[in-house]
Amino acid sequence: MNSQTLLINRLTPGTFVELDNLMGGRKISLVCPDGLTSIDSTAVGFSTPFLIHKKFKPLALGSISQFVLNHHLDDAYSRLVSVLRRKEMDSESSDCLFIIRALDFLRLNSEKELTLPLIDAAIDSSRSQQQMLNDLQQIIVNYLRSTQENMVI
Repeated sequence: MNSQTLLINRLTPGTFVELDNLMGGRKISLVCPDGLTSIDSTAVGFSTPFLIHKKFKPLALGSISQFVLNHHLDDAYSRLVSVLRRKEMDSESSDCLFIIRALDFLRLNSEKELTLPLIDAAIDSSRSQQQMLNDLQQIIVNYLRSTQENMVI
């Protein structure tokens, strides 16, 4: 198999992509400026780019505004941002990955009434997804360091 068959077409930088994660689920990542890699965190030190392969079944989600329009989440977006600001969660309200993950939770639960407990659940879901991805990245980094330290020349 040619290595080109695993590559995707270049995605629009600064947009979002949903792909398979290494734990068997799906994740939402931010497309990097090269259009071929994505990051799982906007936090400094946790933003290692990963190549977007076809085998991860990438699904382009567009920008936050496109996602909101495509899924009729106008009210959910306004109320989510309002709750984050009211709770003084400034870093979360300015983190585009946090916002889109919470919106995706609300999209998946759109048959339910948009209540404060549902918005709180979306916030908790987004926070736990980010923590899981940070933990996974740290495991990968530790593994790579250990293999590098144990190399025999």
